[in-house]
Amino acid sequence: MKDSSRAVRIYVFILAALVCCLFLISLTHTNSISYERFILILTFIVFMIAACLFPLEFAAGTRATLDTSVIFASALMFQPYVAMIIAGAGSVIAQLLTRRPFIQTIFNASQRMLQAGCGALLLMALGWDYLRPELGTLYSWIPLVLAAIAIFLINTLAVSMVVALQTSKSLVRIWTERARFGILEYISQLAIGALIVVVAYSNKWALPLLLLPAIAVYRALAHHVEARQITQRALDQQRTMTDVMVTSLAEGICALDKEGYITFMNPAACQMLRCTLDEVRNKSFVELVSVEGHDNSLLVNVPLEGKIYRNDDCTFRTLDGGTIQVACTSSPITLDGRIIGVIVAFRDMTEFRRLEQAREEYLSLISHDLRTPLSVVIGHSQILKTLLREKGLEREERNVDAIIGGGRQLTRMVENLLDRASLEAGAVKLKLQRVDLESWLPDAIERVTVPANRSRVHLVIERGCTLDVDVDRIERVLGNLVTNALKYSAPETDVIVRAKVSSNNLIISVKDQGPGIKPEDVPKLFQKYYRTNRGRNEGLGLGLYISRLIVEAHGGHIWVESEPSKGSTFSFSLPIHNLDRETIQADNNK
Repeated sequence: MKDSSRAVRIYVFILAALVCCLFLISLTHTNSISYERFILILTFIVFMIAACLFPLEFAAGTRATLDTSVIFASALMFQPYVAMIIAGAGSVIAQLLTRRPFIQTIFNASQRMLQAGCGALLLMALGWDYLRPELGTLYSWIPLVLAAIAIFLINTLAVSMVVALQTSKSLVRIWTERARFGILEYISQLAIGALIVVVAYSNKWALPLLLLPAIAVYRALAHHVEARQITQRALDQQRTMTDVMVTSLAEGICALDKEGYITFMNPAACQMLRCTLDEVRNKSFVELVSVEGHDNSLLVNVPLEGKIYRNDDCTFRTLDGGTIQVACTSSPITLDGRIIGVIVAFRDMTEFRRLEQAREEYLSLISHDLRTPLSVVIGHSQILKTLLREKGLEREERNVDAIIGGGRQLTRMVENLLDRASLEAGAVKLKLQRVDLESWLPDAIERVTVPANRSRVHLVIERGCTLDVDVDRIERVLGNLVTNALKYSAPETDVIVRAKVSSNNLIISVKDQGPGIKPEDVPKLFQKYYRTNRGRNEGLGLGLYISRLIVEAHGGHIWVESEPSKGSTFSFSLPIHNLDRETIQADNNK
């Protein structure tokens, strides 16, 4: 009605003119109105206003009011012109209070007045007793039924005509649909209207008392429905946003039921698996993606136990017979504390793995090519150092020491690159040899430290022991930790290397007096290619990562304790398998 066409406007004004004529006709059939009846009329007008102001709104977008109830009751109780006044006045006042458009106000008032007037005139023509109807006879019910039918037809036809003019649809079709779906609501409103009449005839002074509770209950119901509607709209909006996000993700998303059958798959998942949702719906996800030699059942079984399952090295079969490398995460879908399904998220790692393999091959090739010339540089530098020492050229000897230290640092970097792949795969073979801590560790510190910095490194061995280690690799760990400690400490400060036995482990710690490490950086220190922003950040970011892999290959553990501006202490443990455990325990209890 807000965007009413010219045809609708013409129809509304014709309807209003017809109502005016009907009102004038009804004025010829008037009787005097008593004071009590006048109060009753005002009560009905208030009822009409309340019925129009407080509609029930349902989730489907439909509205229901009790205006038909008031119109039916007015037609039963009052003369035609009075019934029309009640319908028209109540409707107009309600429309003005809600600031409805003018054309809508005229239409609503006209069709309600038409219902009331026609219903009342029909009752009058059939001899209906307005003062006290006799409802006990069959004849008395005939006018009531005919009036109800008339009101119903006028209401549905009037509204259907507007819809037909606005949509250009068939009037008969629109009226048939409205009549079919609105009949139950209309019957319920007639019952309410009859209740109003019964109360009015029983005790007309009790009728106003019915208004406030009726409005309160009606409004409470409206608020309840409105709250549910708001909640539903919020849920619908959230669902829409979720659907948009899921469909827009580059990661594949699959939703499975408790049996592991596919119920949903986003476009990214369909693209990666070379399929459509219709092709895989209600099929077993594990059977669909499983490749011979790869067990993917944990993707479903673990979440159904209420846990999250992650696997960064999965192989999925595509619908066209190919395979892809994926990183997966599967989680349970819960509802009211019950697991109702599984959500599987995965991303294609095939290209990433290919690039990573190519990079590893390139680094390995470069490392092999670098190791030989570095060995030559270090070997000849040591010969040159000996000659310079014999000639007493101390300054030149220190310069050569710097060359040797740089060469050794580069050698460690090359060895890290060569060892990384095998350490990650757990395929490294440790060359274990038994060493005595008190004799081996001082020599190891000397080997991994540039002569110019040896005076800054202080070794403390709390108690000696013997253990089996891969000497070259553990010295590489020491070299990484000591080199970092010297690099991040001020030139005039010392680095403390401490060795102690705790239970069945040897713990070696390297303490510096540097700027410390930020708390947010600590969990990332031993990750691949990670470099902090403290001090200088030379290198590839592999030193601490390789150190962790080497220590873990020995069955040990590496960690760091640090506070900003208070320095850092890097420690690692190595199991002592060959010692007499009773002796160790006795020493620890001293």
